[in-house]
Amino acid sequence: MQEPLDVNAQSMQGHTPLHMCAANGHVEVMQFLLNQKSCEPDIQTKLGNTAVHLAALNARVEACKLLINNGVDLKKKNKSGKTAADLCPAEAADLKTYLIEKTNAEPEGRDDNDSEFGEV
Repeated sequence: MQEPLDVNAQSMQGHTPLHMCAANGHVEVMQFLLNQKSCEPDIQTKLGNTAVHLAALNARVEACKLLINNGVDLKKKNKSGKTAADLCPAEAADLKTYLIEKTNAEPEGRDDNDSEFGEV
């Protein structure tokens, strides 16, 4: 019998399959991973980035929306003190605006101060 898949397995840098799919915009695979009961979408890499940080950094709009619809913490900061919205490139102004609006719409008390940036 095959071992069950650990959807939260991390690389040496702390990337999970969800991090890599989010960074590269593989929304269908992300949906599969998020449908697994054990999937933890807010896991941070060694630099403190979550899947939504990497999706934002790479301007992956649909990946960001999927993660938001699955309840990720948009107020979570990486080790550089950056949120996902902070990591959006200049050419993704619409995505940045969307993330800021969604971040501000989150209830208070979800702020997490252990975060960073510089990946994928």
